[in-house]
Amino acid sequence: MIYIKDNFLEPDLLEIILKDKREYLEVETTGKSFWVKEPSKSLVDYMVDKISYVEHVEAENILCFFRQAKIDQDNDWRIHNDSIIEGQKPERALVLFLSQDTKDGLNGTALWSHKTHGDTYKGSTEDDFNRLLINDSNDISKWDLKTVIGHKQNRLVSYPCEYFHSKYPNVFEDSREVLVMFYKTKISTGERTIKGFKHKYNKIKLNERINSTRNEKQDGCGCKSDTASS
Repeated sequence: MIYIKDNFLEPDLLEIILKDKREYLEVETTGKSFWVKEPSKSLVDYMVDKISYVEHVEAENILCFFRQAKIDQDNDWRIHNDSIIEGQKPERALVLFLSQDTKDGLNGTALWSHKTHGDTYKGSTEDDFNRLLINDSNDISKWDLKTVIGHKQNRLVSYPCEYFHSKYPNVFEDSREVLVMFYKTKISTGERTIKGFKHKYNKIKLNERINSTRNEKQDGCGCKSDTASS
């Protein structure tokens, strides 16, 4: 199931996040570079709690990061899925659009169908899957575009990790900034109330304001070189 939630973050929390002045750092992987920075633990915890509330499950974060694409930076199509992240198999991925939509024409997150394999990869080994990505991920003649979920600031898109996807289009002149998270879920054993969630929201507002103030005084992040992309 794919679902969309507009206005996912409260406006003042979104404003605080957008004030983060740290630079995005390049992370190099085999045949691919992308630009990321790490979110605070309090923001990750908040995302997990809110996703758990929205989906009526217990969500577990596997990996969460901010990602940026702009002219001369992250310009490949790289159509892929995220079946294995950090050595684990997440169930779902989400993209939260943070930047304003300033691009003319259709843009956002695209879902693709491979002309041989379909919407998902059903190969036998991880090596076969990696070979598929290396050979086909930037050759759009081997793919059919199914849909593009439009970029809208503060829109969250959640989808199964095995779905083939990419940013759309591949090149952005202005900065495209998103928050990405890969996560697992299990049946919730407790009741999540609006009152309890708002308490955590007030707590993260305070933490993010403190982090934002610190970020105005220093740049950089502790992103690891093996960070995965979406």
